[in-house]
Amino acid sequence: MLKKLRFLKPLALLALIIACPPTFGLDLPVNAEADRLLLAAEKSIESNNQLEAKSFLSQAKALNTTLPNQFYFLYGSTFFHLDELDKASINLIRFVEHAERGSQDYNKALGLLTAIEKRNGQNKNRSEKKQITSSEKQPTSLLESSEVQYLQQLKQLYLTSSTSDALLKHINDMLVSYALKRQQKIIKTEQPPLARYRLSQDFSGNLVTSIQKINVFKKENSKSVINTTKINIYGIDPFITYHCSSGTNSCWLRSPINGSRWIEFSNNEEAAAEISRAITSLIKVLQKGGG
Repeated sequence: MLKKLRFLKPLALLALIIACPPTFGLDLPVNAEADRLLLAAEKSIESNNQLEAKSFLSQAKALNTTLPNQFYFLYGSTFFHLDELDKASINLIRFVEHAERGSQDYNKALGLLTAIEKRNGQNKNRSEKKQITSSEKQPTSLLESSEVQYLQQLKQLYLTSSTSDALLKHINDMLVSYALKRQQKIIKTEQPPLARYRLSQDFSGNLVTSIQKINVFKKENSKSVINTTKINIYGIDPFITYHCSSGTNSCWLRSPINGSRWIEFSNNEEAAAEISRAITSLIKVLQKGGG
């Protein structure tokens, strides 16, 4: 019996090692591990080792944590150099939707998307050259195709044929779901009032922001005041950016007029990215006179 136990102990240890492979001493928080993998991927890209970069980025994606926008630029660039153009375009488009306009990586991503479009266009022309006539509409660009698909999905989701209505419903649903919440059980007099936001449009080309400020200085008989502001959508940059802060436990969109804090909601970067994308799309639709 003793001999059997001695024999079984190494087997149990081997099974434990297989089930839980060594981590070589790394026990980083998940966000730090994601940053480490992105830095490693950048080094691999600089060394023109795209397969190694892809491995690092795949590991980062598998962490199931919110990744910085730079991840999608690196992932898209890697897929581009590996000639996986569909995956490259998906990641690069996601990057440019939330990147700082005019930044170095933003311009590089647009250049890669143009190169992808040219390659796809050349391949398509080879196979369909005889079928294209001068009266046919030219293929939609990658960025526009992504936008068209996004808007179509929203119209189906909200059961409407109006693009602007679908976008407004989506934006306002998100603003309700991620509205700021009271942070403390005991209300302090110095606490700022909570704010609830809603967007609408008028017939003069204005995007109307309704702000309901709720006075929470008292638990009972709290009062709310609704104010409205207007932004004329003509002549403004449609690309809405955002910022999230753990200090205030909130995210806010920057005004397309002067970059000041415009709409504030709960601290959720994925929600901020989606709301900013939807408002960007709405402004583009309204600027083109779409409904």
